Amino acid sequence: MATSKDNSAKEAIKAYLDRRAAADTQFAAVYAKPHKNIDECFSYILGEARRRGREVCMTDEEVFGLAVHYYDEDDIKVKPAPRVLSASAASAAPRTIELTPEEKATAREAAKREYERLCLEEEALESKKRRKAPKKKASPQFDQQPSLFDFD
Repeated sequence: MATSKDNSAKEAIKAYLDRRAAADTQFAAVYAKPHKNIDECFSYILGEARRRGREVCMTDEEVFGLAVHYYDEDDIKVKPAPRVLSASAASAAPRTIELTPEEKATAREAAKREYERLCLEEEALESKKRRKAPKKKASPQFDQQPSLFDFD
């Protein structure tokens, strides 16, 4: 039983293939093969995804590449996808979230506090390193030969 998620993914793949066939006459001939169809193509893609693991994320390029591969190759044997598999087409456009002025002010204050905390931690770490640095032993002047690089 196909779900609406499956249909939207299948429709996205079909739309891509239609656009590619319209732009590429060589692919259009391959896309028009009578023994190939979008349902079998979609089952092929789900089967390939299933081989990668239980929960798989694939980029658009990977999915569309598999779809094109399905139509290019004549010897691909597609097993029907198990009914428990589903697919969804994620929106390619990033979502924007609008914050209220109060939320922006709260986020700004939280970021300032976090920055101050990190600065204080860094200062404490530097101070600790300075305290642990080995101190030079005071040695008698006659045991050492003077050097131009000694500043003591």
